[in-house]
Amino acid sequence: MFAVDAKNWLENGYRVQVLLKHERTGAYLQSNVLNAESGVSSLWEWRAEAQPGKVTLTIGTAEGGFVHHAAKLVMLTEDALYGFQGGSSLRMRKLRGSPVSDATALTLGDYLIHPEHGIGQFLGLEARQILGATRDYIQLKYANDARIFLPVEQLPMLKRHPGTTDDPPRLSTLGTNDWTKAREKARKNAEELAQKLLVQYAARQATPGTAYPNIDNDWDTSFAANFPFEFTKDQARAVKDVYKDLETKRPMDRLVSGDVGFGKTEVAVRAAHRVVSNGRQVAVLVPTTLLAEQHLETLRQRFEGTPINVAGLSRFTTPKDADAVFRGLKAGQVDIVVGTHRLLSEQLGFKNLGLLIIDEEHRFGVMQKEKLKALKGGELSLSSFKDVVLDSEKDNKPKARKKDAPKTGVSSAASSVAMNLEALAGNVIGAKKERDVPLEPENAIDVLTLSATPIPRTLYMSMVGLRDMSHIATPPAGRKPIQTVLSPYDPFTIRDAILFEMERGGKCFYIHDRVASIQRRAKYIQELVPEARIAVAHGQMPDGEIEEIMQGFEEGAFDVLLATTIVESGLDIPEANTILIERSDRLGLAQLYQLRGRVGRRQKEAYAYFFYPPRLSENAERRLWAIADLTDLGSGHLLAEKDMEIRGVGNILGPEQHGHIQNVSLEVYTELLSEAIQKLKGDTKPLPPRLAIDLKVNARLEPSFIPEELERIEYYGRLSESTTLGEISRVEREMKSKHGSIPLEVQNFLDLARLRVLGTAKGVMSISETITQLVVNFAPNAALDYDAKAVKANAHKMTVTKYPSGFTLEKKGLKPDEYAKVILEALYAFA
Repeated sequence: MFAVDAKNWLENGYRVQVLLKHERTGAYLQSNVLNAESGVSSLWEWRAEAQPGKVTLTIGTAEGGFVHHAAKLVMLTEDALYGFQGGSSLRMRKLRGSPVSDATALTLGDYLIHPEHGIGQFLGLEARQILGATRDYIQLKYANDARIFLPVEQLPMLKRHPGTTDDPPRLSTLGTNDWTKAREKARKNAEELAQKLLVQYAARQATPGTAYPNIDNDWDTSFAANFPFEFTKDQARAVKDVYKDLETKRPMDRLVSGDVGFGKTEVAVRAAHRVVSNGRQVAVLVPTTLLAEQHLETLRQRFEGTPINVAGLSRFTTPKDADAVFRGLKAGQVDIVVGTHRLLSEQLGFKNLGLLIIDEEHRFGVMQKEKLKALKGGELSLSSFKDVVLDSEKDNKPKARKKDAPKTGVSSAASSVAMNLEALAGNVIGAKKERDVPLEPENAIDVLTLSATPIPRTLYMSMVGLRDMSHIATPPAGRKPIQTVLSPYDPFTIRDAILFEMERGGKCFYIHDRVASIQRRAKYIQELVPEARIAVAHGQMPDGEIEEIMQGFEEGAFDVLLATTIVESGLDIPEANTILIERSDRLGLAQLYQLRGRVGRRQKEAYAYFFYPPRLSENAERRLWAIADLTDLGSGHLLAEKDMEIRGVGNILGPEQHGHIQNVSLEVYTELLSEAIQKLKGDTKPLPPRLAIDLKVNARLEPSFIPEELERIEYYGRLSESTTLGEISRVEREMKSKHGSIPLEVQNFLDLARLRVLGTAKGVMSISETITQLVVNFAPNAALDYDAKAVKANAHKMTVTKYPSGFTLEKKGLKPDEYAKVILEALYAFA
């Protein structure tokens, strides 16, 4: 504790001075930390001079702190002090919202997957001289302590395995075919699953839907004009995507993903307006009463002055009002209904439901999702897939099919499906007629799902191309990233954060996710910050009381709302710009992200504090660092992908797939499944071969230039994955800005990266050297289109060759450090 350290310093003759931001913090220190019980006395001293024998408290600002042993002076600031109050480890980390170039940056000890060698553990970089050229190599450890060294240019071919030291994967054994066998088994399983998923996809494609054309352009235009904000580019694209879906006679099933406050609701409002304009009803399903109330208010405001009737169904709705809504929906008098799980009630009926909008689908439970499926028009379960596929195979396969089935490529089960969705849909419809399997009703309703952090299964289906998706990544004008702080639980930090927010006229959320102890916590916070007015809210309170407290908080009756995760979604309070979360290690990534999204909804800088206990599991630590790293606006989609990596796939696909995923990783399985789906669709495109560069050039990011190995790895990754010369130039400018002038070996690596990008764009297959020449080869039999004058004018005797297609350059007079620049210049002569 700070008091103990201060006492030791004073007893050894040191002067101790603390710079504070607020007088009230000084008063708190004197009464609660540096009091008689601690044996340390303190005094206020407005001059910037520390006094002997006492801790001198002074108003002032600075960063960090220091101990000057010669002068026997200790100077501390509030920020430095927090570390002592929270424990000896100064683990607090403030992130100022700068863009994250690689949200899941590689770290020592990570498990990586090589396409040929399998799962290995990353041990760092090692400089090696091979054939006279010094380069950095990636060191991977495999079973039995075997090692391989890969050129850093091969970073993009490696995939991450989500294993941790808590739950490490089994390392592959070099020199065996264990990895090849596991990958091949996973591929066959992915092909079978691809067929099943495409059956469902084709069934929906073949099911007739309702088209919703723009029947009144003037009304559409005037409705859009009433929106008080200007659309971002992504919002406009999302609305265009939704309108395109609605105008076809195919049921829409689109996910609109975007961060909290990025404008997803208005996309849904436009969709609802289009459907209601065509005489159909709209249901908006939300997970919480608070969110239902907010959406209801938004929709009523947007449809004000129109004949559209908007109603709500939630815990706040009285039985009498609920009965009126039920009758109105059946009679067609209610056009849009917003509600929680009450919309899934068996007594609820619609006259003409056309569109279902689901907000935050991940908040609904398993039983609710089963009812959702019925409301959406039914879906095949994985167990149903098997029956339908087998029957469609039985009814449609030719007698000699087993004999004719190919031995490689798509499995025999998958090869039964025609290579286009039309034929696949025919199989499904045939099976439906024979067995009366309830696939989709006629004229199935359209479905629009909104989510800031899509649930892994939803995201997964979008990733493999079986669900339409629009992503809103552009923040509204003026929005600032939320300043994120990770810290051990610290009363001093809590008090300072609350007082800071109050002094600038704002409000705070304080999250304590235990109903049993929430009142005790409220009393503690009240004693800690007696200046604050505190209100408590949790899900076990009567509905009317919750509504009253929320309304009071919104209107300024309270400074701090101490609540459970009931506030995770639905509250839009512009003045609330600080959130403090206790035991953040207990919450999932999606919850943490949603909670952080409660603040920073306007242009004011907002703060999110994530507190954790002294001991953390590795997965909890990874979750917290993931949420802290993803401070860039629009990173919710990345977070959902990270969530899949940390939590694993759970029941995304089923137990059979889970086993294969454990063997080869989710990322590899996703790739295999995506390949299988594209193959069944007939959309396969061969990947262009990677350009091979074999030049004896010293090229590396030297440790003397960039000392931190993890930073060098990040730069290597960015340069190896660059696809344009502009990206490489941006990295070069960043390096210069941070580390100074570029050394020769680093410049060589940048030039080789440029050579790879330009060579790939020009269709080059390989670049190598002989004793006397530099050799550039294009694809075999490529028709070369080049500027003959530029070739003749080249200073290094450039010769174009037909067999093989390419050119050579004389090395005479050239240094190895010049090879890349000379070849780059020569490539510009080719089209």
